Amino acid sequence: MIIMEIEKKVIFVGPPASGKSSIVLTTFGYVEPEVILRSSIEPTRGIDVSNFQWRNLQIGVFDLAGQELETWFKRENEYIFPATDELLIIFDCRHSKRKILELVEQLNTIVSRYDIPFVYVLLHKIDLIPSDKKREKKISTIRLAIEKKFGKDKIRVFGTSILPDFYKGFQFTLNYVLSSLQISVTSSRVQHGSELVSMKLLPDDKIDVNLEDDGLAEIPENSPKQDKEKIGFQENLDEELNPEDNERIWQD
Repeated sequence: MIIMEIEKKVIFVGPPASGKSSIVLTTFGYVEPEVILRSSIEPTRGIDVSNFQWRNLQIGVFDLAGQELETWFKRENEYIFPATDELLIIFDCRHSKRKILELVEQLNTIVSRYDIPFVYVLLHKIDLIPSDKKREKKISTIRLAIEKKFGKDKIRVFGTSILPDFYKGFQFTLNYVLSSLQISVTSSRVQHGSELVSMKLLPDDKIDVNLEDDGLAEIPENSPKQDKEKIGFQENLDEELNPEDNERIWQD
């Protein structure tokens, strides 16, 4: 039996029904989003470990069951986290700011203990927030709250969705996130911000992403002509989504 060597280790963690398995299947399993949207995906139980080839890397993907979220913070289960190259924390975008910060704080302790070099928060199913303005506000609110609590250059925040109208941005975001694995962990961190991008980037395309000081995403030179815009966000923090809805969704 041939055992594939894992060169990079990526962990997906987050509350139940936040979309972790859908992201893994779409990004690594090359399952079309339409198939996932028409299907009922069984919840992950325990840890689902898979090996994938991505560009020139062998990536070990660890999908931690959301239903067992609290168990991953027990000391006897922390064997999962050493030697992790990247941690992706996935939330349903409608989760409350308080709940998001609580979980990120718990995970930040583990990140510091095991020196995990790259950490990302994905506010998934962003299509479920009913308007562009509210989506932008939600992402900006969470980004600024995380920067204030954990530092500007530590954790990056994106909004994602696999629905057709958002899928180009989803592809770009996941390509960007995984490209971090090709950067030496001793190199300087890229400047952090928050983007909900809308552009086309095929899985096999090479990307060269620059995030400028104004928080705008610079589209790669080889991207299609219609996608060479810079997409940015207002940072209006006046109000949150309905707190009662947020609390109910977290309990799903």
